[in-house]
Amino acid sequence: MSGRVVAGLAPKRREAKRADFHQAIDTGEYPRILALKQRLEADRAVVFAHATEDGIPVTEPGAMIGLVPVATALRNAIKAA
Repeated sequence: MSGRVVAGLAPKRREAKRADFHQAIDTGEYPRILALKQRLEADRAVVFAHATEDGIPVTEPGAMIGLVPVATALRNAIKAA
């Protein structure tokens, strides 16, 4: 793994989601992995990312106003240049 961030997901978060999806790890046997997973699930950034991925409206105050299609962002960037 290159360590780069893909689609806004930190590598640890992707690994936690992958472990859940594949049910490859029995977290009962690995208390430190369970603790990491619980910390990640409680993290506001992860909660925000999950809500965004699931199409749930964002209720947290912050800098994000909404999603912008890539084509629109590129068109606006080209106009601004």
